[in-house]
Amino acid sequence: MQLDILSNSAKFVRCGGYLIYSTCSIFRQENEDVIEQFLSTNTDFEPVPIKQYLSKHGINNLGIGDDDYYLTLYPHVNNTDGFFICRLRRTDLFS
Repeated sequence: MQLDILSNSAKFVRCGGYLIYSTCSIFRQENEDVIEQFLSTNTDFEPVPIKQYLSKHGINNLGIGDDDYYLTLYPHVNNTDGFFICRLRRTDLFS
């Protein structure tokens, strides 16, 4: 179901625009696997590193690298509910 939601939402992103995929789950099959499936069939999207975007909004010290394009928050590590966030950019409307 999440892949369908992501794919349908992607239709409304303009060329050069961003799409944030976020779940309140820590399960790979609902997060990283969905992103991998989406990118394999939507070649007009690419993952974008998320650290700089989060830092711009005052969110720091989450242990992510400069090139990481997703973030997973864990209850036992981040003292929050489980969350997954990935930032994608539409590169070419006609790919």
